[in-house]
Amino acid sequence: MAANGQEQLSLQALESLEGRLKQVEFYITGGEDYEEERFTDAPETASARAPEERLRGIEERLAGLTTKNKVAADILNLHQKHPELFPEDLASEESKAYTVEEKFDIVNSCATMFPSAASRLTSIKDTPVPSAEHSAALTSLEPRLAEVELQQEQWLERIADLRLQTALICQRWMELSLLSANECWAEWQERLMEAEKIVRRNEAIKAEESQAI
Repeated sequence: MAANGQEQLSLQALESLEGRLKQVEFYITGGEDYEEERFTDAPETASARAPEERLRGIEERLAGLTTKNKVAADILNLHQKHPELFPEDLASEESKAYTVEEKFDIVNSCATMFPSAASRLTSIKDTPVPSAEHSAALTSLEPRLAEVELQQEQWLERIADLRLQTALICQRWMELSLLSANECWAEWQERLMEAEKIVRRNEAIKAEESQAI
């Protein structure tokens, strides 16, 4: 009975290791490089192999991932040089912060999002790539687009010059029309005041002369 329990724990550990390795492979490679070779085995076929063979397969896949993939090699090199960037107790602390029921509620609340996300990813994967003729046609339009962009920049510069000229003309019109008119009216008012003073002075002199007579 104890042997069966130990064997069951070993199989569960191997399944957990294989699942984590698949996640690592998917995160690093996007699932493209390992999809046909790694993910096509049925669960019954994988579980039917001997534990030693499965463990050896995990080691070989991990070694191949670290030697053939530059991203994995860079991550391991970064971990070796700066281990402080990869705290080991962070995941365990976050895991201990939630109970099993809370984790279940979180997963259950997001369960409806998984099919939609998978459908979107499938639709993106099934989206056809444009043909070479269309790509060549778009590439041939680059000189024309560059010419149009240059012409547009020239038009924008011309519009900016016209706006500046319009502003200068308006300023000049204000100076000549309004300010000059105000200065003219001020000069006329000053001359009228001087003439009025002269008229009043002459009237006062005439009035004094008539009183003297």
